[in-house]
Amino acid sequence: MMDNRLRGAWRVALLYSLFGISFNALADEPADSLATYELDEFVITKRTPGKMGLSGPESGFKLGRTELFRAACCNLGESFTTNASVDVDYADPATGAKQIKLLGLSGSYVQMMTENLPAFRGAAMPYAFRYVPGPWMKSIRVSKGSSTVKNGYEAITGQIDVEYLKPQDEKAINLNAYFDSDIRLELNGDANFHVTDKLNTVVMAHYEDRYRTHDGNHDGFADMPAIRQFNLMNRWNYFGERYIFHGGLSFIDERSRAGQTGHHADGDGTPLYKINLDTRRYEGYMKHAFVLDVDHNTNIALAGNLSMHEQSSVYGRKLYDVNEKSAYAQLMFETDFTPAHNLSAGMSLNYDYFGQNLLADPTGEEPARLN
Repeated sequence: MMDNRLRGAWRVALLYSLFGISFNALADEPADSLATYELDEFVITKRTPGKMGLSGPESGFKLGRTELFRAACCNLGESFTTNASVDVDYADPATGAKQIKLLGLSGSYVQMMTENLPAFRGAAMPYAFRYVPGPWMKSIRVSKGSSTVKNGYEAITGQIDVEYLKPQDEKAINLNAYFDSDIRLELNGDANFHVTDKLNTVVMAHYEDRYRTHDGNHDGFADMPAIRQFNLMNRWNYFGERYIFHGGLSFIDERSRAGQTGHHADGDGTPLYKINLDTRRYEGYMKHAFVLDVDHNTNIALAGNLSMHEQSSVYGRKLYDVNEKSAYAQLMFETDFTPAHNLSAGMSLNYDYFGQNLLADPTGEEPARLN
């Protein structure tokens, strides 16, 4: 028994001595004899999906092209799917109308804007999110809460300001196409042209066609409408030493078909309940800026837009037509007292004409004029 213990102790002592000799040999080895390795160059990058504004009086954030690429399909209403701060829901799935929610309130409490000008008001508001194609957008700025009246007084819970592609961007021609299993086809294109060193223009085109209505639960009523849309826009800008001009024109032609599908028609001869929307929208805008003092950014700006929105609707046996005309003008003076203090003063004018025709029963009742 004692011999076995002695043998075990000698074995342990021998192992400790071997490890100690190895450790001392490594510790006493000169540093210049160690193997050296040279790593290849590498770059550490990060993706910033959005910028949160904390320095000013307004609470909000800005979504750039990087974040928009994550939700590239296919319009403004589908650009917030990766953002937890903004909720976009269907206000009326039958017609495809969407509404946005900010601070718990939705729809009419949020002001839509395009580059600091009020846009898509009145009859266009329920369908505004599909009027802005995704590839056209450069950024989206979302302001939460009551914002300044500098850009309009209609915002209660916030503003959504869309920045389009700029004419002064790098000269390029971009084309892309999209097709999915729901028989949805989209074609987009934009091209920049630098006419002179100071004058630039961009042309943007969009075509969308969903060939058939979507009835996923097969209940005989379309879950999503069949939409065909043509969307064109042309923008110009001029940069002078003391004068800056922005202007552009846009046109939208859209046809939407929804309601009951043909394979569930009633056998008693009752016509199918159809929802048809035919929309044409014309819009133009301009911005003039006169620079008075470059050092203090003192300038006088005149900006405005005009729009005409025509929509013919059929809801079963009811006809509803809308003819809306809007005009907005703004005169603004701005100057910087110091890098941290700014003064903005001005006035704005807003004009709306809203005409409606309602025909409750096309078989015999005269249309009613609603103003």
